[in-house]
Amino acid sequence: MSQAGIINVAGGGGGGAPIQTITGNDGVAVPPTANNIFLVGGTTNVNNTNGIATSGNAGTSTENVSLTNRITGTATTTDAVTPQTVYSFPLSATPSTYLLEVRVVGYNVTDNLSAGYTSYRVIRSNVAGATQISATPGIISEETTMIGVVVSNSVSGNNTTLTVTGLAGKTINWYALTTYILVS
Repeated sequence: MSQAGIINVAGGGGGGAPIQTITGNDGVAVPPTANNIFLVGGTTNVNNTNGIATSGNAGTSTENVSLTNRITGTATTTDAVTPQTVYSFPLSATPSTYLLEVRVVGYNVTDNLSAGYTSYRVIRSNVAGATQISATPGIISEETTMIGVVVSNSVSGNNTTLTVTGLAGKTINWYALTTYILVS
């Protein structure tokens, strides 16, 4: 007799029963709804030394899996005068040292041109504020007339801020992804 089409809900792992719940880093047991648990990916700027965290919502049968230690932001520039904030990120009030890898891309919608930048920054933060120890440009890649744009990393108070300044008469869309590690 053929076994085709027979479904064994006990699975092949031996325990005799299907998975009942999934429990993430936060300790929340997430049960299935209609035999399904939703796994949802994402990102967060929350510090986690492993670079990944999970959190559950039992009421929606959802387990979130997030890449951590990531700061993202967007901006649009239309002139060569007005800096636009891509992101401002609050640093720890506990005395800490950060190493940030900042990656920024710009797309000049007006002229169909591109630019990309990578830099590394070391910042010391404490209750009184932050001090930028170093900012080292890594890779600068700009097409022709994109050379005049400005990408600037700064600290103000206890925040790190990324701003961009574009070109006169040009619409440029910006996106940044920064990853960081820190020690207290």
